Amino acid sequence: MDKIKQLRDLILKSENALLRISLVRKALSLILTRNFIRYLIIGFTTFGMQIGLLYLFTQLLGLEKVMGNVFSTLLSVVFNFIMSNYWTFKAGSGAKKKKLGRYLVLFTFNYLFDTALAFPLLVNSFNVNQYIAKIVITGMIVAWNFFLYKLWVFKD
Repeated sequence: MDKIKQLRDLILKSENALLRISLVRKALSLILTRNFIRYLIIGFTTFGMQIGLLYLFTQLLGLEKVMGNVFSTLLSVVFNFIMSNYWTFKAGSGAKKKKLGRYLVLFTFNYLFDTALAFPLLVNSFNVNQYIAKIVITGMIVAWNFFLYKLWVFKD
């Protein structure tokens, strides 16, 4: 993170356009790592799975919207933990309990934010379409999860 902050400061202070472009590329290369690309792949896959399951539970099986959201979230989180641990961050099987505990703490926070606060608020109070609400909420969670996964949950 210090390298990114240093590059940001150089970019903001630089008056040379070519130097700015070069520094922006360097900053992007620090952010767009293999882990980040894999994180996005797993994230989009998990998101697609969650939306598909939400549709299945609410439209095809007739569950109430919040309950459909609960079930789609729970099934998706199992997939996400396994893929994040073994493929995205290659954290392996060491310290499984510690990683799982941290993952569950973060998951619980995200879950409560999504299911107890944001989803009912957007869908029931503001009449936002359930799929649009899910997109907005998921985008927010994705933004903070990568850093927390990398620096805390799956840290070697």
